[in-house]
Amino acid sequence: GFEVSVPVAAELAGRTAIVSGGSRGIVRAIAAALASAGVSVTITGRDAATRPLGERVAFVRANQASADDWSRGCCQTKRTSPPFHVLLGGAVHI
Repeated sequence: GFEVSVPVAAELAGRTAIVSGGSRGIVRAIAAALASAGVSVTITGRDAATRPLGERVAFVRANQASADDWSRGCCQTKRTSPPFHVLLGGAVHI
């Protein structure tokens, strides 16, 4: 697994972040680091994370390769999350 240190995360404590493509890999590690620093995180991705990241992290299924799925996921995120301060685009569609 990855271990990530996010030095600016302390400045983001109490804020909200949306992390696309955060269900695995380095982007998941960044989402976990943000959450551990007190940031409320919503992860969007194709697959729910295999291990829970804690109560500060929510997951919304949204495949960026599908316009309909991505639109649905964005609408769900907007309905269920407070306004966000950070957007981390980790999802890559090739």
